[in-house]
Amino acid sequence: MPFNRMTTVHWEKGGVTDGLAATRRLIKALSRLIRSRGHAFACLWVRESGPDKGEHVHIL
Repeated sequence: MPFNRMTTVHWEKGGVTDGLAATRRLIKALSRLIRSRGHAFACLWVRESGPDKGEHVHIL
């Protein structure tokens, strides 16, 4: 399956204190939504943290 979307979520800027738990919930919700519409779901994600952007996640 080819990747066809990329999303970056800036957890720290949004006031989220537990980015890992938030990422898990987001991916689970996306998976349910996409599968409920009859499509396959696969993703790859990476968490990063830096002085300028804070904690964030890139999801392909």
